[in-house]
Amino acid sequence: MDKPQYYWNEFDWERFFRRKEKFVLAYVELLERLVELPEGEELIMNELTRRFGAEEVEEMYAFSEDDDEFTDEDAMADLEDEPEPPTTFQPEDDDEEEDWQEPEKEILDHLFNEGMRHLQRMEEQFRNILITLEQAIQGWCNMMSSVLPMDKRTQGLKILFFLSRVSMNLHSCASEMSISRPAAVIALCKRILVDLNDAVGQVAELSRQCPPLHEVFTNVRERLVTVADEVADFLCACRELPTADDEDIPF
Repeated sequence: MDKPQYYWNEFDWERFFRRKEKFVLAYVELLERLVELPEGEELIMNELTRRFGAEEVEEMYAFSEDDDEFTDEDAMADLEDEPEPPTTFQPEDDDEEEDWQEPEKEILDHLFNEGMRHLQRMEEQFRNILITLEQAIQGWCNMMSSVLPMDKRTQGLKILFFLSRVSMNLHSCASEMSISRPAAVIALCKRILVDLNDAVGQVAELSRQCPPLHEVFTNVRERLVTVADEVADFLCACRELPTADDEDIPF
């Protein structure tokens, strides 16, 4: 990308996460093949560079929360060199100035309080998502170990795989929220919804294949749909947050 991550929109983040996923898959593949060889890490790095290019490899290894910090040193230097602004004089009538400032202060206070209430609702939403998902994962693990037929274990593992991806991306959301990157959170929520949809589809297929367990699978599916609805609501709430072009409001 030719712009700092702070200024990325959700589509920039979507492209980055897709690239990152391909990179991680390639790394894991090479790790399994080359890790036990002499200088295995160097061989892995060389192969990754051959496949993706040196710039891409450097970006993937450098990606961290600190990448969000962007300071244009030249711009800061220019600001320091700027002349002092001309002297401003107080209006003759101080009471008139106070009357003018009071409505503006009330508006700013109102906007701030509304923003804080919005963030508190989002925090509560996110906690509910984590709790509901954790219950769904624990319930599914219990089902796999107790009632799921042996010939359906492969499908059961697929569902667990999708749920693990959901959990991973939710924790990534928490990291991105902590450093005020709503665009990244939106992109992650989209990926979460895709994995939840795949998991719901697999559960529905198992329910069709195992009529005696239909009610149990229905309960699991309904819980996952609840998680998806909550994630969709959370995504919409993220869209209401300021972007890089607006005034910063931390999560």
